[in-house]
Amino acid sequence: MMDKNEVVIIPSLTLLIVGIENKKELADVLINGIKNMTAFVAVNSAMFKDINKILEENADDVFEFIKKWREVYINVINFKGKFAFKEWLFKFPIHLFHKTKKEVAERTSKLIKEKREAQHKHLY
Repeated sequence: MMDKNEVVIIPSLTLLIVGIENKKELADVLINGIKNMTAFVAVNSAMFKDINKILEENADDVFEFIKKWREVYINVINFKGKFAFKEWLFKFPIHLFHKTKKEVAERTSKLIKEKREAQHKHLY
């Protein structure tokens, strides 16, 4: 069903449509039906805490997956928007993730400071 180098992403809306009593069944189908599952992303919400826990136990970390591959292609299935049934290259900005925690903290601090200064100037 899936290539071993794929990430499965189920949108929040899909999970919301699935009834509360069916969430574990959805996780079971994904885990048992997709033997080569590398990673799975579900909505990050308390409502789906249990299903995310099940999926996390049965899948690799998404970021680790992305770091392994130079090219990540997105294949949209059952999407009725502009990119329906079209595969395109997703240029993941991996260079942004090769920084130390200190560098990330400094960058975040700088962005917050700049935003506050801009708001302050706007008020006066």
